[in-house]
Amino acid sequence: MGHGALETWVDMRRYNYSSDIYKGFVLPNPLYLDNGNKTAQRLRPRYNSEYVWNRESLDKFGGNNSDYHTYELWFSKK
Repeated sequence: MGHGALETWVDMRRYNYSSDIYKGFVLPNPLYLDNGNKTAQRLRPRYNSEYVWNRESLDKFGGNNSDYHTYELWFSKK
């Protein structure tokens, strides 16, 4: 993994993957089916984690939904 890759992804999400900022960047087409035509905003934890041990708590905020990885993060909300 290149240096600063995670920080770059933070910025890409902050600017909503804008091709105005990231010249020449094009989103894949089509996006993954579970995305519902939305971009990825977070990584899902590995299976043997909260998904196994704390499912009821995840249900409270939609963490078990198949599109949870597309929910906007606090730092990119206006």
